[in-house]
Parts: sequence; C-alpha cells; structure tokens
Amino acid sequence: MSPVETLTAARVPDYKPATPFTLWLDAKAVATEPKQGTAPFEDKMANTPSAKKAVRKIERRTAVNRSRRSQMRTCIRKVEEALLSGDPGAAQTALRAAEPMVMRAAQKGILHKSTASRKISRLATRVNGLAQTPPA
Repeated sequence: MSPVETLTAARVPDYKPATPFTLWLDAKAVATEPKQGTAPFEDKMANTPSAKKAVRKIERRTAVNRSRRSQMRTCIRKVEEALLSGDPGAAQTALRAAEPMVMRAAQKGILHKSTASRKISRLATRVNGLAQTPPA
C-alpha cells in the first residue's frame, strides 16, 4: 500500500482503492442517470405517428399545467403572507382571489377535488380566526 492509500484508509474505514473496473462502474452509473430537469418521456423515442403526437400533446399540457399550478401556489402564498402580516382585510381579499384558482386547478386535474377543498377550508379557517381576534 502506498503512503497516500495508507492515510486515506486510516481516515475512511470503507476505503477501497480504485481499480479500472470500479472506475468503469462509476462512469457507467453517471452515464445512465437521467439528466437534471428533463421530463421522463424525453428519454424514449416515440416510434409511431400517434405516439409522436401524444408526446407533443403531453408537452403542451405539461406547460399549461405548470403555469396553472404556479399561479395557484402564488395565490395561496399571498393568503399566507396576508395572514402573517395580521391584516384581516388583506387576508379576506387574498382568500377571495385564491379560492377560484384552487378550485379551477381541481377541475382541470392539477389537484384532487378533496385536496383543493381541504386547502381552501384550512385557509378560510385561519382567515376567519384572524378576523375574530380582537386587536391587541
């Protein structure tokens, strides 16, 4: 064992010196990992015209759904910020704007209907609680 391997083995209990085979395995693992930020359907090639069209439709729907989900989350975040600020009027206004966005997301299949109802119910409970507490 070389002095470097001895020092490394002393610091790292599971240390095994790299061999050509282990280097090859590591390179193969890195090469087979999916690229960051790619959709799962981009790894496979569509073979038939209908499959190619389905991929195009999925990409369009994904973009629309991503935008709608982002808008919904922004509305919910505005309600949360209004609640944290302690302003009941701003919280009510933000909730009135957020409720249709969340329910529309449920209608479009971005959220499950009960998930949307639960989110709205919990936000409404917090907004009503804020409105009923007397100012300190």
